[in-house]
Amino acid sequence: MSAQPEKRPDGLPTLEAVRQAYERSRDRLLELGIALLLMGLGIVIAIVAARMPPSRFEPIGPGPVPLILGILLAVMSALAAAQTLRSLVRMPEGWRLRAPDPHRLVIVSAIVVYVAVMQWGVVRYDVLTAAFLLLTGLYLARFDPRQIVPMGAIAVVLAVGIQFVFTQVFVTALPGAY
Repeated sequence: MSAQPEKRPDGLPTLEAVRQAYERSRDRLLELGIALLLMGLGIVIAIVAARMPPSRFEPIGPGPVPLILGILLAVMSALAAAQTLRSLVRMPEGWRLRAPDPHRLVIVSAIVVYVAVMQWGVVRYDVLTAAFLLLTGLYLARFDPRQIVPMGAIAVVLAVGIQFVFTQVFVTALPGAY
């Protein structure tokens, strides 16, 4: 079986080559947008962490762990954005972009709602995280009823495990009503 040639006999690219270039450029722009969003989030996390008051219980305080994570997120996202920009420069110009995948929009919206509810502090961290992980997992599994129990178990174990690590190991207060 031979691969389809990249150019037709008249020198123009084939329809398949044009379609593939279009898909690559659309995906690269989405990657760039996500990298820039995460870079901004890392900067915000670092700024908020730097402003955290010192802890009464621990000499190091609650700020260094989120500060380091925010800086790492910003730096890694900047590197990803630079790599994506470099690959975009090599892409052919003039490709039209399609609307973003609705699944991506739903997941990003769910993350925004999760973070907003967490910041308001109306729901305990472990309950909110377990609900978020369960609903997101079920959405990705197309709400298959057979996935409720395994997704629920994974969500609870992760939520309780993350809460334990941050409250007992890092001695960091998590957002939410207690």
